[in-house]
Amino acid sequence: MAEKLEASGQALAFPQSRGCVRGKKTGAKKMMEAIKFMFTAALVVSLLTLVVFFCCFGAWLFDKWRKER
Repeated sequence: MAEKLEASGQALAFPQSRGCVRGKKTGAKKMMEAIKFMFTAALVVSLLTLVVFFCCFGAWLFDKWRKER
């Protein structure tokens, strides 16, 4: 049946006949999305950590500089 539909060009009208379901994500796509999300979350957390570190380091340097004057 599927071969007949593919030969006549009507296979696009019946995506289930070729083994794929439109709109349903496979496990690999879900895993890729999860990896992208985790990578983005790790990047945001590391950038926020750097910002906090440099703010604290800058405040410490400023305080040290002010006490020396």
